[in-house]
Amino acid sequence: MKEAATLLNLEQFDLHTWMANFPLAPEQAKLSVLRLMIRYQLDPLCDEVTLMCVQNQYWRALITIDGWSKLINNHSAFMGIQFHECVRGENQPPEWMECTIYRNDRQHPIVVREYYLEVATEHPTWKAMPHRMLRYRVLQQAARLAFGISGGAVLDQARHEQLIDQEDCKTQKSLPNEHDMQPGGIKKSHSSSDQTKASVKRIDQLKDFLDPANY
Repeated sequence: MKEAATLLNLEQFDLHTWMANFPLAPEQAKLSVLRLMIRYQLDPLCDEVTLMCVQNQYWRALITIDGWSKLINNHSAFMGIQFHECVRGENQPPEWMECTIYRNDRQHPIVVREYYLEVATEHPTWKAMPHRMLRYRVLQQAARLAFGISGGAVLDQARHEQLIDQEDCKTQKSLPNEHDMQPGGIKKSHSSSDQTKASVKRIDQLKDFLDPANY
């Protein structure tokens, strides 16, 4: 943890406090997210990496949309990116979307296509913003292939929805009315009142993070 804090120019206390948001996460999952922070210089306080209880108390270290954007733009070989979609008709979601990533050390670009019917879920966000949601998904998959990023699962919108909706993984009573997975830091104050306010704030921040209008 000290190495990760030093690399990210964070106070070790702040990183430790962020990690305390996930009291039910096993040590292996915490080590995995620390490795992601160190390997790719991802800042958890900026919602670039997080931990999430996927199902049945199984925890994963995950790279968020902000994290993927940082990795893409900071890569020395990155030259540009394009998106193309197949529109089926007015007020209809795209049939598919392609993401093309250009590298200055490759003769041909990397092209990935994702189909709406294969990746869309029943979450209302997919209905409201199908183009943006599909773009998030294809961006993540293209970045994985273009830059060989490994060591962490892809945090796609379906898993973001689990972050909002899941009720299986509850946090300890010291954090009232809070889901386990809330990316970002919390206030240093340890009073019950301050923790409650911090919990509500993190939930609001997460909802804003999931809002496609913010991207």
